[in-house]
Amino acid sequence: MLCRGRPVLQSLRTIRPIIVVRGYRPSVPAASTGRRPIAIPVDIPVPECSPSPCSNQLDCPTPDGSELLPPPPNPRSIAARRSLLLFSIPIPPESWPSHLDFASPLIAEASNVLKRTGTSVNAIYDGVGTATFPAPSRKRDPYTPSTNTDADADTPATAPPAECYPARLLYPDGRTFDFPAFNEATLDSPQLRRALMYRPSGSVMGGGAPNELPGESEMPKEVLVCTHGARDCRCADYGGPLVKALREQGVAVREIGHVGGHKWAANALLLPSMDMLSNLRASDAAAVASFNKNRDSKSAMWAHWRGRLGLNDEQQARVWERIQRNFAPASETKLSGEHVPLTFRTFEGEIKSVEGRVGDSLLVVAHENDLPAMEGTCGGNAECATCHVYLAPRPARPPVPEPGEDELDMLDFALDYRDGLSRLGCQVAVSPELAKWCAEGGVIDLPRF
Repeated sequence: MLCRGRPVLQSLRTIRPIIVVRGYRPSVPAASTGRRPIAIPVDIPVPECSPSPCSNQLDCPTPDGSELLPPPPNPRSIAARRSLLLFSIPIPPESWPSHLDFASPLIAEASNVLKRTGTSVNAIYDGVGTATFPAPSRKRDPYTPSTNTDADADTPATAPPAECYPARLLYPDGRTFDFPAFNEATLDSPQLRRALMYRPSGSVMGGGAPNELPGESEMPKEVLVCTHGARDCRCADYGGPLVKALREQGVAVREIGHVGGHKWAANALLLPSMDMLSNLRASDAAAVASFNKNRDSKSAMWAHWRGRLGLNDEQQARVWERIQRNFAPASETKLSGEHVPLTFRTFEGEIKSVEGRVGDSLLVVAHENDLPAMEGTCGGNAECATCHVYLAPRPARPPVPEPGEDELDMLDFALDYRDGLSRLGCQVAVSPELAKWCAEGGVIDLPRF
């Protein structure tokens, strides 16, 4: 798709997989820089990003003024993270590249170091400032086409200016840790280490009532809308008008780097709850403003609910079940662990009919049935592209959730990537719906390598 904003990455698809297939990530690991690893409490496991078994349907009225849009993806959950670090930068989204960590060494290093703690890193813009990112050094991004000549080979690369931005570390119970001047040294600071050791309240982490946080009525409310047009044009096309409409409603709104997946634009994060809403339009502004002030359990905006950042998939599933019960009885689904039939096809055209457990990933199914070209060298953590598969919309669109941001990033490295068909097997879960799709003629195609 031309508006995805990734022409440079896609043009270099034949070069990068050679490196990433071996589990290498473009950013430099913290361990190699001498930085001590950041620990988190041993009794708080970093959540896994596996899909939940929730139903997708919610029988509630469409908010007034909403367009008739496809429902948010099934399952209703977003990538599991413990917390969210937000850098407040004076650079408008129109100047952002497709990936912020390509332009900002600080964001890149923070993302790399904090990923192991389950912390998501992003940037926001509050409408103030017209700065631009500093030009990167020649050696900063080896994947960007360069006009350097052989005569430049011995020229030392200039280091980019040191960055320092205000930042906030947010948790799903509304707790916020402020860092007025966050720079690279902050990553080694005791203040950040203490903040990362924080344990959110048990009622929130247990997937309690979805409509109110303890003490939320006294907390400041914000809406963060994705307007990251360089990542995908739809984020700017739908997010920009929504930002303008929310400001007209008197809402404290800021623009955030890419969240939620391009297909479901406009996407918004509500603070302090860290609930994500998707498929929003400018006409939804009044309903979003009201919903963020008082998330009534019967509000029609729950139809736009995608998940809650800070909860793992199981916890988000419990929240979604409570939301569903407010509108209609939950439909019966097959129990996780039940075996269902699936159909794979090798690169040579050989059909492989196998069985997989509901809830397992396609990578697990491939390993258990000795299917070829499914290595998964990263262990199924969406950190390589060696479990690449193709899901063609035949006889109908495959019933799987849209790829998350981590998966989209890794798909850039997949050999013989095909837009709209390529998926990572480790991120696609076996479900009764997928088995039915296979029974009706759907086939999971395996790559050559």
